[in-house]
Amino acid sequence: MATPEEAERTVKEVTEYYGYLDHDMMDDIGRFNSDYRRRIDENWLKMENAASHSIKVLARNIYGSGARFVFELLQNAEDNSFRKADDKNDPPFISFQIHPKYIVVECNEDGFTSLDLKAICSVPKALALNIAASRVHIQSGNYSFEFRHNRNDPGLGMFDDLQETCLLFLRKLSKISVTFYDGQGNLQRSKQFTKKKIDDFRVSLETTVASADISSMTSQTYHITKQLATGLAQSESRDAATIEEARQSLTSAEVVLEFPLKSDYQPHISTRRQELFAFLPLRTSDYKFHIQSDFDTNANRQDIVTTTRRNLNIRDWIAKTFLQAILEFNQHPVLCYNWPLFLPSQDGGHDSFWSGLDDKILSLVQDNHILRSRNRSDLRLVREVMIASNGMVDDEGILLLGDPVEDPFISAKYPYKVTKHLEPYGLQVASTRLFILLLKRDLGQHDSKMRANTTADDWHSSVARLCSKICDNGWNGTTLLKSLEVLPLRDGKWSSCLKVLSKSATTNPDRRDFFRHLGAAEATFEEVRSMIFSSFVQGSELYLKCSEHTIYMPDDQHPFSPASLLKDTRVPTDFDVHFLWLGYFTIAHEDQKKKTMVFRKWLCDFIGIQERLTILSPNKKELSQPFQYVLARYPSKFLGLFEHLWRLEGNEVLKHRSILSRIKQIPAKKLCKVNFSLKLENTWLPLPELRGSVRRYMEYPEKFPFLITRDDGDAEQISSKWSFLSKHFSVGMSSDLDFLLKILHCIYRSCEEPVTILQSQRVFELYIAIYAKLSVSPTPSITRTRIKEFFESDEGVFILAPYTEESSAWTELDTCVWDAPYDLDSVYSLKSGYKRRGLSDEDIGNIENLFLGTLGIHNISAEGIVSELECRRWSCGDEECDGEILSLYKYLHEELTVTPGVRAAFEQSPLIFLRQDDGPKWYKTSDCLWSSTAPIRGKVTLDETYEDLKELFVAKLGVKSLTMQMVYDELRQSPESSVEDIKVALFSFNDFLQIEDGNCDPEPIRAAKVFPVVYPDGTTALRSMDVGFAIADRGNLRSKFSDQIALLDFELEGVHRLRPLFSWLKIQERYLSRCVMERTAVSGDSRSPISSPKRDLGLKAYQICRVAATFRSPRFQHGDPHLYCAMEITQDQKAIRSVPQSVTAHISGDDLNFTIYVAKDKKKKIFLDLPRVLEEWLRKDRDRCHTFEVISSLTSIVASDIFVLDEILEDQGIIELPFENNGTSGTKRASEGASECLSVQEVVGKPSEEDQGESLVLRGRESASEVEDQDEIM
Repeated sequence: MATPEEAERTVKEVTEYYGYLDHDMMDDIGRFNSDYRRRIDENWLKMENAASHSIKVLARNIYGSGARFVFELLQNAEDNSFRKADDKNDPPFISFQIHPKYIVVECNEDGFTSLDLKAICSVPKALALNIAASRVHIQSGNYSFEFRHNRNDPGLGMFDDLQETCLLFLRKLSKISVTFYDGQGNLQRSKQFTKKKIDDFRVSLETTVASADISSMTSQTYHITKQLATGLAQSESRDAATIEEARQSLTSAEVVLEFPLKSDYQPHISTRRQELFAFLPLRTSDYKFHIQSDFDTNANRQDIVTTTRRNLNIRDWIAKTFLQAILEFNQHPVLCYNWPLFLPSQDGGHDSFWSGLDDKILSLVQDNHILRSRNRSDLRLVREVMIASNGMVDDEGILLLGDPVEDPFISAKYPYKVTKHLEPYGLQVASTRLFILLLKRDLGQHDSKMRANTTADDWHSSVARLCSKICDNGWNGTTLLKSLEVLPLRDGKWSSCLKVLSKSATTNPDRRDFFRHLGAAEATFEEVRSMIFSSFVQGSELYLKCSEHTIYMPDDQHPFSPASLLKDTRVPTDFDVHFLWLGYFTIAHEDQKKKTMVFRKWLCDFIGIQERLTILSPNKKELSQPFQYVLARYPSKFLGLFEHLWRLEGNEVLKHRSILSRIKQIPAKKLCKVNFSLKLENTWLPLPELRGSVRRYMEYPEKFPFLITRDDGDAEQISSKWSFLSKHFSVGMSSDLDFLLKILHCIYRSCEEPVTILQSQRVFELYIAIYAKLSVSPTPSITRTRIKEFFESDEGVFILAPYTEESSAWTELDTCVWDAPYDLDSVYSLKSGYKRRGLSDEDIGNIENLFLGTLGIHNISAEGIVSELECRRWSCGDEECDGEILSLYKYLHEELTVTPGVRAAFEQSPLIFLRQDDGPKWYKTSDCLWSSTAPIRGKVTLDETYEDLKELFVAKLGVKSLTMQMVYDELRQSPESSVEDIKVALFSFNDFLQIEDGNCDPEPIRAAKVFPVVYPDGTTALRSMDVGFAIADRGNLRSKFSDQIALLDFELEGVHRLRPLFSWLKIQERYLSRCVMERTAVSGDSRSPISSPKRDLGLKAYQICRVAATFRSPRFQHGDPHLYCAMEITQDQKAIRSVPQSVTAHISGDDLNFTIYVAKDKKKKIFLDLPRVLEEWLRKDRDRCHTFEVISSLTSIVASDIFVLDEILEDQGIIELPFENNGTSGTKRASEGASECLSVQEVVGKPSEEDQGESLVLRGRESASEVEDQDEIM
């Protein structure tokens, strides 16, 4: 708990953070200027109202329900620590005291920390408080604070009643109380919710409600099952995790299911709908249990988003958690026989998301051991047990016949409503054939109950009544029953044939009636006498048959008798039908019934009258006409007729292979009531298990070719009755690979494109099921061949390929690839499409094994990318295609190997995409450059568009970068390019000249029109070197001549940059600095010596001579006072002069007698112009060699003090002279030993017209020994 000082400091930090205005400060402002105080208050109120409006909008979106803020408070309390309460064994609680004007919330948590205080003062936390009340006061330890707003303020709160279910998914809180008070503080009503643990799986929620003097308490028990769901997709509305621990947290969530129970632990199935939680209640659901998990919810948290991958993953885990709950139920003595009442209804009333959960639960229930049988202790599969029908048990519910080993009956402890609830999940009523099989098993035991003398007579009656009922109704198993030795003989033996029965057995009327059904009869005197004689006499038999017509018995009691099917039909037959005259059976006799039966038998055996139709024609070579007639005219009765005749004629039909083949080819469209043609051999028996699988995988299950057998749906009965169709005519009845492939075929045939999302998901599950059959096959090579033959058959295309987020299409094997970029035009990309549909990595892995390992579908190859690009050339126009094409190049670079063939394809076909100003275009590698500093005709550059793919285009595909030869060729061909493009090309070629030793001939460039020339009138044109133009390498010269001569159109910086190019072209003589002739003259005759020793050049004559000697100057230097110059250049054989302007230096005189004039005004930049003038005079019109070095040295001499000149010149590499320096002073003479003539300087001054300053005059003498100091003008 925070100390008072810490609490005060924290509160102060929060108030400062949220802009609290101190009252004392505001009062001081009011005393100083009341108008200021008023304006601050008004502006602050406006900001509060604006923020309040925003909060109100936010609150309406988040807290659409008035009670949602309460759940937020509960969640906040749940996040707290309750260590102190636990130490005292007090239950963690929260209470709400509701007053008309305020709400008091108490919680025994450990107390706020500074972080809690800052959090609850933020908008998201405080929003839940202020949405409920106009004033919220919070007291926690040493913290005490409140939220307020007036009733007229925006965003007033609401409060609604709580339900006890809010405690279900709270781990810490175990008690919640709500108390309502009136305006005087008197208690009006209250309610309290308390959660108590019963055992590891169950809790009790007690609700106590009090009002005035009335109090009541109710309790509801819940079974809680929890499971951690892992491998979930991360929520789309949350930031992706960057570390592994956070990623695991975001990809897992707890799934909790709460099952309401009665006090006796029976499932509490009420009309009250259960709720869906995402930590807070979202909405009610149709399920019989509460569901809680970390779902993705919509903006107002009123429902979940049913399309996100995360919620689809959680849905699968809900089904797994439900299975876990079933296993927990089976550990409880009551719930183990009643839990199926929690199973969701299979009536298909849910939407696609929740129906998917129903299907998952159905699958798990059918495929796991979850039920108890009567005798065994282990759990059983649904399909392994059945419900005993009424005739199979006695009055006390005890089985008449059983099998302690197989134990095929579900436990009798399951109530009737529970077993009925399990029937949609595959639980079936036991067939009569099972009872007969159990009877057969009993007869084979040494302790047979049927044959035991101690068996109660009531038991025999019950068995006999059921057996008689089987015979009376002609149910499946009648033939087997008649073959059993259930007839007790007088000699103690049991038989099934005509023998004399035991008298003790026939005294029981029920048994006697049963024996009659089996054919037992009382023998007459004549029969006994005939049997005696026939035992000793051998006789011959005579068979009589009608040679022209088939005559049938006229009775129509049996539904498949000839009369029922052929007599008085609405559709006439196309063959003759004859019935025996009924008069033959009207002859009177004392025992009419027996006599008629004998007479009928005689007519059939000796006369050839037919009691039934036949499958075979009289010649045994084809199907009979009546048999084919019923198929064509009464298809609904055909299968019943076929089954009826097969029992009598099947063995004979099996002898004729051609007939068997013909029956397989019988048209079965009407037998299945489908809208497509098929043969009998391509149909399936409607077993419940098969029907369930079809409903699971097909959106339209009625399109599957199940035969319409009109049976009651009993799997065992259907299987035994119609097994001959499967055994001899290839009718399917097993949930095997062929069955799954048939489902896929029917889906393809029944679904119109585009295939819906629901059907697509089921097809993906079907692919997984097909692979599962392959993975467990004992002969995988044969199974793999069968699957491949099916997918390659001409019956259809069976690969479902998603091509948008919601649509899918069927495609062939050779038009799809597995791993490839999404949104291809030439083929379908399966893996990326399946991932977008939310399939898990495990499911995708199984489908990948099927497609790649069995069907031979390949990942896209580099050649496939080439084909896709070829396809895109004719279809790509929109800018949205640019990103798709970029992904193709990236995939080619990162995932595939570029083969020589692929590289050749890029060289031969335009496969490189580039969108330019005039639209998208495609190029070959030879049309592209990776980068270029100059525009090259017929070439495009790729670096800006595909900056990250340089290795692909350059190293793998062979796209070249700009070369010197390319630029040379571009310039040499004189293309019709713009001036700017040519400039760029010239700069580019110039750059190459500095780094490459090219052997290019400059003459073609000199002759090409690639030099941008600007004329005096401002026009610019491309010209060759044949045109006279100058290169402005001096800014001052350019300004003087630009309006008079043609110049190369480059600024001074560009000219200096292009010096290597000009040197290569050998056009330096066109520099203005070289071709302009500068003439200077003194304007006047007055001169005066300079009076400043610092500017006395006579003292620096020796150093100037050193520079002249170093650079082999043909003479020494001259100078000039106030002067002007006129410049002249010759272009196109015309001399062009500039306007005379004043200059700062001038040299007059010859080599030995010269004078240097320099203006006195320092603003004239003497030290800049004088070194240049001296350099030009020393050079004496020779080539400009070492110009920069000469000017640099002369500048140092002019600008530096005499005492440091020797060191400076030595540092610059200026050579020493062969004679000494005797001119260190203007008054000293040269050394007597001087062997060479040395110019001696004199400073003479001449006032100028402007400033009457000094001019510097250097006058040459013939000998150093004759130098004299003069203070006058020479």
